[in-house]
Amino acid sequence: MTESSSVLRDIKLIRKAENALEKTENFLKKIKNNKLSLTLEDGVYKVDSNDMNKIAKLITDLDKSGNNLSDAMDLLKELMIYDEITHMFSRRYILNILEKEMIRSRRYDSNFSLIAFEIENGSSEFLELGSEAENQVISKVATEIRAYKRTSDSAGRTGPYTFLLVLPETTSEGADVLAKRISNDVSRVYQVADEELFVKVNYAVVDNHQTQTQNLVDIMYLLDNKLAENRK
Repeated sequence: MTESSSVLRDIKLIRKAENALEKTENFLKKIKNNKLSLTLEDGVYKVDSNDMNKIAKLITDLDKSGNNLSDAMDLLKELMIYDEITHMFSRRYILNILEKEMIRSRRYDSNFSLIAFEIENGSSEFLELGSEAENQVISKVATEIRAYKRTSDSAGRTGPYTFLLVLPETTSEGADVLAKRISNDVSRVYQVADEELFVKVNYAVVDNHQTQTQNLVDIMYLLDNKLAENRK
């Protein structure tokens, strides 16, 4: 129940942020085009020219000072969407993409598959390396996983040592072939500073037909269980 609440809360948060950013961008455009009305008059919000000039000057000053709000919003989007170590989508954003793909597949009766990857020895041997070296290994593994991604696919980091590929228009059979290839190629010895570390990457595959409810939480729960089974 806690995991379910967390996932739903993350999705609502990212939707809310996207809507807020869009509204703010529209607000700026209206100000710059001198089309924003602020004072209620006969049911319509209006602003006098002096106030509009003040607002326009404020935006101009922000632009000139380097504190451009549009740039700030772009930065916020990037921080919210991407994981800085793996350059994959963040957990919140990849789940947002997954939910949209589930809606699309129901609407058009199409297939999609998910591949979860997990660095098996991350929590034990990595502790001896230190955080910087650990991040280097995670980054290298993520880079190799991303190399297999098609343009239509999406890759995200869902945990400290776990990653998710969302594959539209893909059956579980096709996803399983891809997952095996990636796992075999990525599971190898990595050079980190003066150390050599063997990294094994496990995987699990599910598609949109393997859960009757086609609920986001249920399909992620199924995927986590399969990953746990493969870990044994």
